[in-house]
Amino acid sequence: MHTITDSDIVLFVDDEESILKAIDRSLSDVRFSTMFCSDSMQVMDMLEQHRINVVVTDLKMPGKNGIELVRMINAKFPHIRIIVLSGYYQVSTVMSVTRAGKIFHFFTKPWKMDNEFISVIEKAIISSRESRESADGLSAQV
Repeated sequence: MHTITDSDIVLFVDDEESILKAIDRSLSDVRFSTMFCSDSMQVMDMLEQHRINVVVTDLKMPGKNGIELVRMINAKFPHIRIIVLSGYYQVSTVMSVTRAGKIFHFFTKPWKMDNEFISVIEKAIISSRESRESADGLSAQV
């Protein structure tokens, strides 16, 4: 059985500060730790500096958009699970994100901050942990 702890970190990326503040208020009693970033250009540095399990990102942002972030995260940090939270739900957008890399889940704005949202994040954390442990096990065997 996998237990979610405060050592599990979820990074939320959105250029709208009001969205990040709403998420922060809504997740005050979850078991995982949260980080927030309103500047997509800083995300990769944050991933280098912290042991992040999950990135929840918007798609349409100045600087690097969500599709670029998905590509970069998948290439450099394949164990990190990505959840998209976007107000731009068009089939072409979903296809572009899917082609960019692995997406764990896609939520559309406005979304409900409910048990499903938190459950998806927790499942993504567990998946990330398992992927990292598997990779660590393989590298230890080499």
